[in-house]
Amino acid sequence: MDRSDIRKRYSKIGAAYAMFVMTMYAASLIIKLVVKKADIVIDNSWVRYLIGLAPIWVFGFPVCYLMIKEMEKRVPDDHRLSLGYGFSFYFMLTFLMLTGNIVGRLIAWLIELSTGLTMDNTTIDMISSQNLLPSFVFAVIIAPVMEEIAFRKLLIDRLWFLSKKHTIFLSGIMFALFHTNLFQFFYAFLVGTVFAYIYTITGRIRYTIMLHMTINFMHGILPVALLKMMDIGKLASITTLSPNSPEARKITMELIGSPGFILFILYCLMILGFFITGIVLFCKNVKKMKVDDTNSYLQGPGSVSVVYRNAGMMTFIIVMLIFSVIEVLIS
Repeated sequence: MDRSDIRKRYSKIGAAYAMFVMTMYAASLIIKLVVKKADIVIDNSWVRYLIGLAPIWVFGFPVCYLMIKEMEKRVPDDHRLSLGYGFSFYFMLTFLMLTGNIVGRLIAWLIELSTGLTMDNTTIDMISSQNLLPSFVFAVIIAPVMEEIAFRKLLIDRLWFLSKKHTIFLSGIMFALFHTNLFQFFYAFLVGTVFAYIYTITGRIRYTIMLHMTINFMHGILPVALLKMMDIGKLASITTLSPNSPEARKITMELIGSPGFILFILYCLMILGFFITGIVLFCKNVKKMKVDDTNSYLQGPGSVSVVYRNAGMMTFIIVMLIFSVIEVLIS
């Protein structure tokens, strides 16, 4: 396979995912206009999630799938991942995710400081404002399954044999851009890249789905559930009181003594332990996390240009950047 054919393949992939996103946003806009025109007030968490996710997986993703389903695909070689290695990956992912989250928040804060814009973490805001059961179903079960199929299975099966390294990195960068959220970009890239590596070396998408579910639960649903056990209204009221006032001290003691507060502190300590363990394991294993590209079609100088400097992939990147800016301006 020569480089012109490989470039066309990457371009077709990029165009398909660009259409995925454009269809998704068009469907979302139409649904919002219909809801607004009908003057419908939506106060049900199940309905809110359905309206939020239907444009992605009912309208956008099928368009992408239909555009590339006939492309040649090869499933990576099948290899088992031991339970111990799976736990090691989770700890390393915790380290990478929290590090990426800190970087994203820092950059978002600097942008807010220099521009006066307000940047919101829309995903966390959505989970925090909705009931826990639908949040669990959609964030811990549905989203990980669909995202792993879209950004690992569908993508990697059609590209990994061209270049494992480029495909792993591309999966991570496309997954990160898809979030259109600076708070999530860096950790989504790091986590998505590791997921792509795991699927490429094992050929088993269930491993990345299980890890994705675990991360969304441990770092998304669980802390929100613990915070909801605390009286957030009382916590906010402390800021309006004198720190030394009897009322402020009373509220502080009530919060500290509540089960939610105690469990949240224990949760934070546990995650800190996972983070430190992840640092140790990452430093120990990072040099071992290699892929063999000796038999790949795309190697050597100019290979990066083949992957990214094509009409389809450039369209995808530009579309994602435009929608990311729109998200910031809307927020």
